[in-house]
Amino acid sequence: MCTSEITTVVKLEKNFKKSKYVIEKVDDILPEDTLQNVNLTATLSGTESGKLVIYNPDKWKKVTFSFSEARPKKENNIRCFEILHISTQ
Repeated sequence: MCTSEITTVVKLEKNFKKSKYVIEKVDDILPEDTLQNVNLTATLSGTESGKLVIYNPDKWKKVTFSFSEARPKKENNIRCFEILHISTQ
C-alpha cells in the first residue's frame, strides 16, 4: 500500500496581518514517484504579504494561496476572497 503525504510551503512577511485579500490558484503537477524532484518553493512578488503552497500528490495538484493588501487583478483559473480577520494567536 502506498501512502502519500501532503506537503506545504509557507512564507509570511512582517506585514502579513495587514492582508486584505487572498487568491487561490490551482495548478497541475506532473505525476512522479516522489515529490523530491518537484521545486517546492514559495516566492513572493512585490505586492504579496504571504504565500501558502500545498502540494497534493494524491490528486497531482498544487494549490497556491497568495495574500496581499491590494485587490488583485482578475485572472482566469483563480479565485479571490476578501479577508475579514486574521488571528495570529
